[in-house]
Amino acid sequence: MKKLSVLFTLIIILLTSCSVNRSLNLAADKIEGTWQLQKIVSEGVTGNINTQLFNEADFQCFIGSTWKFSDQSAGNYSFAATSGSHNCVGVNRNFSWKMYTSTELPMLLQFKRQGADGKAIDPNSGGFIFTIIQSEKNNLQLKSDVTVEGKPAAFIYNFIRI
Repeated sequence: MKKLSVLFTLIIILLTSCSVNRSLNLAADKIEGTWQLQKIVSEGVTGNINTQLFNEADFQCFIGSTWKFSDQSAGNYSFAATSGSHNCVGVNRNFSWKMYTSTELPMLLQFKRQGADGKAIDPNSGGFIFTIIQSEKNNLQLKSDVTVEGKPAAFIYNFIRI
């Protein structure tokens, strides 16, 4: 009887782990592809936002940027140089990415910037973490918790598939 109980427990663990991996794979399939960042909405911040995103560039430089999630580990984002009030320098940045799921927490997406040599640019950081708010065929919405001028805030990133 004890052997049967142990066998039953192992089967339940195996089935549970397979369903978690399957849900991660299905979610990753929805994210894989090319996206354009249409807008960024701030929560908890009023007035003009003057902050850098991802230790890379001004908040406004990312509007219209193209993001490619090529598989469950590689991707890149890019935006063109602009002049004017935001004076963006063009960027084409590779990154690695993965997804995490838990029964207690919403699904998360993590990405880590990489240099041209493929090594992490921010080696001592865990990268950047997003909560996946919405992942549909043509719409992707991510949220990141940030600190702006010493106050907690959040950015909601709205993407469309291109």
